[in-house]
Amino acid sequence: MGVPPMNTVAWASRPWIWDQGQDIRTTRIVTMPLQTTVVLGWILSALALTGSGDGGKLEHSQNLTAVPRYGVWEVTFQRANTYENPFFDVSIDVTLTAPSSQQVRIGGFHYRQDLWKARFAPSELGRWTYRFVFRDTEGRTAAGEGEFTCVKNQKPSPGFVRRHPENPYRFVFDDGTPYFPIGVQDCWGDNNRNGSVLDVCSMEGPFRTDLKDPPALPPGPMFVRGPSCNPQNADVYFRVFGQCGFNLYRYSQKNCSYELYRDLDHYLVAEGIMTDELLQCARRYGFRIFYGLFGYQPVFNKDPNNAEGLAKVKRFIKYSVDRWGAYVYFWEF
Repeated sequence: MGVPPMNTVAWASRPWIWDQGQDIRTTRIVTMPLQTTVVLGWILSALALTGSGDGGKLEHSQNLTAVPRYGVWEVTFQRANTYENPFFDVSIDVTLTAPSSQQVRIGGFHYRQDLWKARFAPSELGRWTYRFVFRDTEGRTAAGEGEFTCVKNQKPSPGFVRRHPENPYRFVFDDGTPYFPIGVQDCWGDNNRNGSVLDVCSMEGPFRTDLKDPPALPPGPMFVRGPSCNPQNADVYFRVFGQCGFNLYRYSQKNCSYELYRDLDHYLVAEGIMTDELLQCARRYGFRIFYGLFGYQPVFNKDPNNAEGLAKVKRFIKYSVDRWGAYVYFWEF
């Protein structure tokens, strides 16, 4: 999702680096910061899939025609889902060309049902073009192209988080602004089974009724004490934590959190969408995202010489980067 180097903080016991299209052992990860949204401008086109099988149509649309610098541009592909495993039976390659003619390659991912997506956060102002190739395991392909413009935002983003050029123990944004990460992590789950984790957040402090000397309440009816401190919605949760000085959020699956797959051959659809919404919400309140790839899952630890198993590990890492690389600043392996 760009070209800045990866950064690590104290939580990252073994950071892995990744750059799409390259070998995972030697490459770099890319991350993008938050920007505010722009009125959606939809572009639709329909293409015929060529090759073996019944052909069929592929439609693609982009969420924005004017994308804020470091904002998230998203292209959506729609095609009848006839696949045994739509996460693996389709591959999407997108090549973007910046105004400076630099090219960036990103991958797509299965979103839900008959939808696939690709995400990117541009760092150069001006006109971008893109070309994509949609392939499936039945030998069918479709190709297309489009463009969008990267524009200045009313509230400019400071850019990527990088290591300080003179002090490796400090972080700065692209514009030179210092970044002092103060992180928080919490438990997440869809406890009421409504397909979202944004309405079951845990809060303490002024929401509790059992404290003998509670802190003074913030203004507003939303902060009036009630019989229960939980649940709270994610807007309250991230706003309060942000006001307290937190600016880095760590999400780690199966680490007091839901899982993103049943096993490395079966990814979970609803949980992927819930993670999209969670990271998007945190970013709206100024949090940079720290993403733990596997949490407490053993993955390959007991069988490091299993080449097939390691290939599946790399496949999930690529899926995570393709899906959340435009949101994430720090990666933990």
